[in-house]
Amino acid sequence: GLRKRFCGDVEEVVLGGVRFRAIRKRVMAKVGEGDARWIVSERADGKNVNNWHWSERDVSKWAQKRLRELLKGYRVEAEGIAAAISSIEKVEGDAMLYNRKGKLKTLHDLKVSAKWRAVVGTDEKNAVVGEMKFELFDETPQVIITCEGSDAKRDACRRVLREHGIKPVHAIAKTFAEEIAAGADLDESLAPKRSRAEGSLNSSAVSEKDGSSMSAVPSMKASSAPPPNLSASTANSSSVGPSASASSVSKASSSNSGTLNLDEFFRASPMDLYLALVDEKRVMGYTMQKATIASTVGGSFSMKNGFITGTHEELVPGKRIVQKWRCEKFGEGVFTRVAIDIKDNEGKTELRLVQTGIPRECMHDIEAEWRVNIFERMRIVLGYGNARVF
Repeated sequence: GLRKRFCGDVEEVVLGGVRFRAIRKRVMAKVGEGDARWIVSERADGKNVNNWHWSERDVSKWAQKRLRELLKGYRVEAEGIAAAISSIEKVEGDAMLYNRKGKLKTLHDLKVSAKWRAVVGTDEKNAVVGEMKFELFDETPQVIITCEGSDAKRDACRRVLREHGIKPVHAIAKTFAEEIAAGADLDESLAPKRSRAEGSLNSSAVSEKDGSSMSAVPSMKASSAPPPNLSASTANSSSVGPSASASSVSKASSSNSGTLNLDEFFRASPMDLYLALVDEKRVMGYTMQKATIASTVGGSFSMKNGFITGTHEELVPGKRIVQKWRCEKFGEGVFTRVAIDIKDNEGKTELRLVQTGIPRECMHDIEAEWRVNIFERMRIVLGYGNARVF
């Protein structure tokens, strides 16, 4: 009888008790002929040849328009108070779709500012107005609700919106995340049906900063669930994390600065994760912008076409990075201290970041910079884990 077996590239055939062996010929991937197996080698400029590793598309305009549409459906009714968004002042920021080897990923960072109007009981003439702000880069944004002045009515409206008005924003954020993850504006048939977060309420009650006012406040029952815990601390830099010496870091006064604490997990070895933060070619690869990095203690670094700059104060390969760090958003001469510890944690690599001395007005921007523009890009482009839907 005829018998065949394979061992690696060796094919063995036994016929009539006689054994024959042959080496199977491999057809190699060829450069420039569109072979799907061609893997781009490292380049000094970090260029993504033939879009093998990733391709991306800017859907910022779609994202801004869609978020405005969803916000028009925002309604809250609780404790005899009915509130709704009366005008959408600003929706700005970026949203991107990434195709990594056939898998669609998303990243977005959008800033929203809106006006709200609340009616206590049936007193339409003396409605309370205020402002709502949040930055959207995940499904549970931190929502800031303010109201000028202080009296019993204003305090009640402010409290109700803070207690009952945040979960509807999270529902809108979830709907937005589902729709952009389905392909955004690639194909209307790909987008899921509009969820109840948008509802079937009349959107004419909301003006696009055109000066028109609401004649009435429709109602929608809101959950009484409390706001989620924040992922980043905004405590004074002296209260959390390692402190920086005055000689190495110039920063805002302690009363005007904060501390950012992040704890992230990656599917990469500690050394790979370390190199992704200090190796010039890798940084250019996932940021897709120019970087100049001297990976030595005392060496300077520049990332994202000079948007982020600083010097390395401590480097322990595969374990620890300490940097004197600043970005263009900071005032002149203002630096922060970044301490990153990397360790293996039950088969995954844990990265713990503590950044002190951040100007308070930049806290949200810096958190988004690390979470979205650095860590999520590392997961998507370098393949260091499943990207979260942003």
